[in-house]
Amino acid sequence: MSQKINLKDYGANNELILDTPDDRIQNCKIIFNGDNHSIIIGKNVKLIDITIKVEGNSNIVKIGDWSRVKGVITLGGEHQIIDIGKDCHLGDADLNAQENTSITIGEDALISYDVSIRTTDSHSIIDRKTGERINHAKSIHIGRHVWLGTQVLVSKGVNIADNVIVGAKSLVVKSIEESYVCVGGVPAKIIKRDVDFDKKRL
Repeated sequence: MSQKINLKDYGANNELILDTPDDRIQNCKIIFNGDNHSIIIGKNVKLIDITIKVEGNSNIVKIGDWSRVKGVITLGGEHQIIDIGKDCHLGDADLNAQENTSITIGEDALISYDVSIRTTDSHSIIDRKTGERINHAKSIHIGRHVWLGTQVLVSKGVNIADNVIVGAKSLVVKSIEESYVCVGGVPAKIIKRDVDFDKKRL
């Protein structure tokens, strides 16, 4: 186990599978609460100022090869999955999966600073007539080669197609099914079509 990772394990049968060298790890904290969790970190992943908090039982975090991840990853409950694909860049993101949901991020995604991706509202909204909760958690899927700008919020139940750009400070509450578009605003809507991006400044 890497000496660069501050690991706290308050459960049983939890595993950290790490395939990245120590020189690519800086200020990484992992907290296991509960049992049978798995964190799988691929080849040459860069971990910078990251906290991974896993609570409940049987949750999984996967980070694909050659990705760079900074921020906070939180899972709470049973059988949540957060799966970050290969060659992704998370500048400073808050990923939160609760209530049997998942967050998947496709390969080659570019996620900027102060981005929040949450499957849950964290608190209950109740219908006064029926007494029933009406804001249940829902999974989120972000396609490959997607760029989320600074301070974007992706809400529960959203699917974002491959090859989409989301402008800074946008609120994404509905799925974006069309590829090669730029969306923006509160709530986010398509503002330009037939566009793509390159991580390099050309």
